[in-house]
Amino acid sequence: MTIANVALEQPLATPLDYRVPESLSAACQLGQRVLVPLGSRQVQGYVVGLTPSHEVEVEALKPIVDVLDDDAPLLTPALLTLTRWVADYYMCPWGLVLKAAVPQGFRVRSEAVYRLTPQAQADPSAWPGGRAASALQLLAEQGPQRRGELARKLGVEVKEIGSLLRRLETQGWVAGEQQRQAPKVRQRMVAMVRLTLPPEEAETLRQEVASRAPKQADVLVHLIEQPLWELADLQALVPGARAAVQRLVQRGAVAMEQVEKMRSVIPKANGGHDALPRLTAAQQHAFQQIEVKLAAPDGVPVLLLGVTGSGKTEVYMRAIDTALKQDKTALVLVSEISLTAQATERFTMRFGDRIAVLHSGLSAGERFDEWRRLARGEAHIAIGARSAVFAPLPNLGLIIVDEEHDTSYKQEEAPRYHARDVAIVRAQQERAVVVLGSATPALETFHHASRGKYLHLALPKRVSEQPLPKIMIIDQRVHATPNERVISTPLRHAIADRLERGEQCLILINRRGYSAYLQCRECGDVPHCAHCSVSLTYHARGRTLKCHYCDYTQPAPAACPVCHGPVLHHYGVGTQQVEDVLRALFPEARLGRMDRDTTRGKAAHERILRSFGAHEVDILIGTQMIAKGHDFPNITLVGVVSADGALSIPDFRAPERLFQLLTQVAGRAGRGTRPGEVLIQTFRPDYESMTFAREHDFLGFFQHEIQNRRLLLYPPYMRLAKVLLDSPDPERAQTAGEWLAGQLTRHITEPQRLEVLGPAEAPLAKLQNRYRWHLMLKAATSRELHHWLQQTLDTVQQDRQQLRNVRMSIDIDPVLFL
Repeated sequence: MTIANVALEQPLATPLDYRVPESLSAACQLGQRVLVPLGSRQVQGYVVGLTPSHEVEVEALKPIVDVLDDDAPLLTPALLTLTRWVADYYMCPWGLVLKAAVPQGFRVRSEAVYRLTPQAQADPSAWPGGRAASALQLLAEQGPQRRGELARKLGVEVKEIGSLLRRLETQGWVAGEQQRQAPKVRQRMVAMVRLTLPPEEAETLRQEVASRAPKQADVLVHLIEQPLWELADLQALVPGARAAVQRLVQRGAVAMEQVEKMRSVIPKANGGHDALPRLTAAQQHAFQQIEVKLAAPDGVPVLLLGVTGSGKTEVYMRAIDTALKQDKTALVLVSEISLTAQATERFTMRFGDRIAVLHSGLSAGERFDEWRRLARGEAHIAIGARSAVFAPLPNLGLIIVDEEHDTSYKQEEAPRYHARDVAIVRAQQERAVVVLGSATPALETFHHASRGKYLHLALPKRVSEQPLPKIMIIDQRVHATPNERVISTPLRHAIADRLERGEQCLILINRRGYSAYLQCRECGDVPHCAHCSVSLTYHARGRTLKCHYCDYTQPAPAACPVCHGPVLHHYGVGTQQVEDVLRALFPEARLGRMDRDTTRGKAAHERILRSFGAHEVDILIGTQMIAKGHDFPNITLVGVVSADGALSIPDFRAPERLFQLLTQVAGRAGRGTRPGEVLIQTFRPDYESMTFAREHDFLGFFQHEIQNRRLLLYPPYMRLAKVLLDSPDPERAQTAGEWLAGQLTRHITEPQRLEVLGPAEAPLAKLQNRYRWHLMLKAATSRELHHWLQQTLDTVQQDRQQLRNVRMSIDIDPVLFL
C-alpha cells in the first residue's frame, strides 16, 4: 500500500496524506494532479510525496479519487523542488504556491449536486417550512441542482444556502453527491481532411465528378496539391466544401479526423534569417563573459548594468542562442505584461516558433497551450511576466530577468514571492546561469555586485553612439500660474517644437484618472471610499468617483454632499486631465493614453503601442507602464508632468523608486538618430533623486542612498518582514497587533540582531471594510528572521483565541508598505 502526500490548493499549513488505491497505484506519480476528498468536497491537489507503507492504519486514510494527468506528471521534480523552496522561504502553504505556478486551465473542480431523498419524495407534507420548504419545492419541480444554482434561483447568498443544505442533509431531506465539473479549458480540436487515394487515382476521380459535382472536384484539386487540409481552410477556398468532403468520405477518397491545434500566441516569423548586428566592444565583452558561465555554471548571478539603449537585449539574444546550441532552454522575464508584446516580436524574429509566452494577459486556453508546448519540448524559450518564473522548461540553461529592479516582480497577494529572487534560486538549483539586466538596478543588487557576490558587467554607452538625453528640471514654484498648473510653458514650447518637426512625445503622469480628488471649497469635505480609507479619484469620462483599490464607484456629486456647497475643486492631476489639457493646447495633434483604464481589454497594450510605433499617435500620455523598456526611435521628447507624487509614499525606498522612474522614462528619448530631451516638472528641484537623475549618475545616487540605508539599518544591511493584521473590527486589529508584538519581543534573544517596529496603523488603514495594522520586523540574516518568525507562529498556534476574527499575513522581503 502506498501513501501519497498531497499539497492542496487550499490555505493549509502542510500537505495531507491519502491512500493510493490499488487501481491507481500504477498511474500515481510525483508531480501529478489528483482529485481527493476534503471534508464533503472533492478538490484538486498535487502529489508531492509517495511512501510505501504496510501499516494497518493506512486503511483509515481517505483514498485518492482519481489521477488527473493522463500522460507525464504536470510538475517536474525541478518544479517541485523550486515551489517547495518558495513555500518555505515566503512562509506560504505549498499548495498555494503550486496554484500560482500552474495555469488555471489545468484546474479541475467538483461541486455537490443536491437531490431529494426518497423520504422527502414520499411525504412532502412533513417538509420543514420557510426557506427550507422553498428549496425542497424547487428540487421537486426542477430536479437535482448545484448549490450555486439553488442560491441564484432562491435569491439568497451562496453561504446561506450552504448552511441550509447541510441542515437538510443532516435531517435526511436532501442528499448531496460530488460531481466533477467539465473543465473550462480543453484541447482545441479541429477537423482535418486527408486524401486517401494516390494522386493519380484522385485526378481520375476529379475528372469523373467535374461536371456533375464541381464542388467535389474543386476540393480534390486542393487535396492533390496538398494532401492534408484543415476543413475550415478548405471551406474558405471552396464554399460548400463541408458537404463535398462528406461525399468524398463516402466514396473512400478522403478521410476526416480530429487533430489538436494549439492556440496561436506568437506572431508568425521564420527566425534567424536577418544578419546579426555588430556588437560594440562592451557588448562583446559582456556576451563572452556570459558564454564562459554557460559553459561552466558556477551559481554566481550576473548583473548586466547598461544605460538605456545600450543593447542589453542583443546580449540576451546572443546568450540564448548559445544556450540553445548546448541543447538547453531559456527563460526571459519581463517586468510588465505591456513589455511582452515588444519582447516577443523581437525574440520571434530571431528564434521563430521556439518561443512560448506565459502571462496573465493571455486567455486561459492560450496559457494552457503555451505551458504544454514548453513541457513537451516543442518550444525552448519562455517569455513572460512574474509567474513565468515557474515555466516548465526541461534542461534549463539560462534565465534573463530584464529590468530586475522593477517592483512588479514582487507579488502582493499570497504567495508573496519576488520573481527575481526565485529566478536566482531556480538557476542555482538547476545549474543554470541567471542574468539580471537594468539601467537602474535595485540598490541591494548593485550592493551584491560591488562586493563580488554577483558578476558585474557594464554597458556604459548607447549602441547608436547618441548621447543620453539632456534632462532639464522645471521648478513648478516658478511656473505657478493657473495656465501652467498641468503643462508648464517650457514643456508646452518643447511639445510644439516636436510636433512641428514630425517627432513624437511621451508624457508621464504617475496617476490615472482625471484628478486625485474633489474637495468642497466651503467645508473642505473630500469624498472617500465607503470601504477603504482613501479619497475617491475623479474620472471626467462618465463623471464618476472611483476607488483604485476596491473599484467602488459612485457618480460625482454636483454639489457637496455634506454642506451642499456648489463649488467642488479638482486637486491633483491625472492622465485624463493631462489628455484634455494637451488636446486643448494642440487640437491638431493625435493623442493616445495608456493607463490601467485604457488597457483592461485583451491585447490592449499591444494595440496602443503598435499604434504609437506606427506613428499614428503624436503624443502618448501614460502612467508608469510607458516608462519601461519600450523602444521607439522617433521619440525625442519626454515630459514628466509631476515628479513629486512618488515622494509622498511612506516608504524608505521612495527616493530609489523616483530615481529609477525618472531615469527609465528619460531613456525612452533619443533612441534613434535624433537627440532626445527630457523635461521634469517638480516642486522639489533640489531633491537628490532629481539631481542625480538629471546627471544620469547611478553610481552617485547609489553611494548617497546606501549611506542612508546603513545608518537606518535597512536592506541590504538587514532583512525585513512585514506582518499585516486586518479585521472588520478596528479594535480587534489593534489589540491583535499589540499582542503579536509582545510575542515577537519575547522571542528576541539578541536585541542588536532582531527588532520589532510597531504595531502601527497601516498607511492604508482600511481596505474593503477591513481595518489594517502592521508590524515591521528586522533581522541581521534571513535565517534568523525565519527562525524568529517560526518560533512566534508556533506560540500563536497555541493561543489562536488572541487572533479571533483577525486575518494575519506575512510578507518576507516586502517592497510596498501600504
